[in-house]
Amino acid sequence: MGSTRQIATRTSSAEDTILVVDDNDDIRALVRDILTSHGFSVLTATDGRNAVDLFRRCSGEITAVLLDMTMPELGGEAALRALRSIDSTVKVVLMSGYPEHTAAQRLVSQGLASFLEKPFLPDGLLHALRELRPAA
Repeated sequence: MGSTRQIATRTSSAEDTILVVDDNDDIRALVRDILTSHGFSVLTATDGRNAVDLFRRCSGEITAVLLDMTMPELGGEAALRALRSIDSTVKVVLMSGYPEHTAAQRLVSQGLASFLEKPFLPDGLLHALRELRPAA
């Protein structure tokens, strides 16, 4: 079963939990700091395999996943497929240093919700999460 939680109308609410998946410690810490300073709860994973295991245990709590494209163990594309097999409604924002047309277009058919090109500013990160809200 999928999670029914939605990204809140304001920047976040106490129920917004974002899973941040990136093999780079600095990026993970920076994204976590940005999100927690805007009221999000954050879980982190160091690679795709760790993210899938964590999502399997906590999918009912996770509102969205910020997923790096290129990681060891299990890359972003394979991790996205695995996450979607656990919860077909999971909202995933792909993060990549590669241009959008190369990475995101290939993954749209697999349920990619949005794309965030690295490097990004805090406003870009928050905007990508706000875009996950259903239209009013």
